Amino acid sequence: MLVLAVATSMAVGACSGGDKAGGSGEVVVLTMANTSSHMDHQPAVEHFAGRVAKLSGGELRVEPKNEWGNFEADAEKQVVGAVAAGEVDLGWVGARVFDTLDVTSFQAVTAPMLVDSYELQDAVIRSEITREMLRGIEPAGVVGLGVVPDALRKPIGVEGPLVNLSDWRGTTFGTFPSKSQSRSSCFRTGSAASLKAFTMRARRSSWSTALRYSGLSQSIGSFVIRGSLSRAASRAV
Repeated sequence: MLVLAVATSMAVGACSGGDKAGGSGEVVVLTMANTSSHMDHQPAVEHFAGRVAKLSGGELRVEPKNEWGNFEADAEKQVVGAVAAGEVDLGWVGARVFDTLDVTSFQAVTAPMLVDSYELQDAVIRSEITREMLRGIEPAGVVGLGVVPDALRKPIGVEGPLVNLSDWRGTTFGTFPSKSQSRSSCFRTGSAASLKAFTMRARRSSWSTALRYSGLSQSIGSFVIRGSLSRAASRAV
């Protein structure tokens, strides 16, 4: 799941008055930090930008600032910091990054293998749960505008299928920075089971490495992923 965020100061300013679209006819550009090279792999964020332009009659435009963080391992963390500092107006990140900033409200939905279908992801996004989760990110200096769907990533084994717990033993795999994804792999008897219980080795990947494998998952099912995400985004934004 992806989180769209704005700086706390900007959100307060927008609520207190100031210039609004619809008066001067001048286009107001809102910069958005984007960790990728382009927005093609994020149809939900693209949909958000399109809705902003449409609902403002073209007087508001979201302009992505691509490759924010230079594909470093903490690129998403840099996005949150840049939004909070006012370097950019908006930013999008994976919900997973917030627990690296001591925000735990999204851990329930970022735990590996818990949200395992687009139907379940859609149900979570359409519920009131995400509003409560968004309130939890305010101590990071940002205000959440919304939670939108992301592609579900499935494990692909190079030397064999990853089906049973025994298949994971001794496996080394890369993860995006996230405490919940590094420490827990599934829920057993109501509690998170440590990766150590399955003798797996998690390594924090750089964005350049992670995006290379993300491209593989996009290529495998791009038409299914983009179709379902676009439909979900139209309901979430």
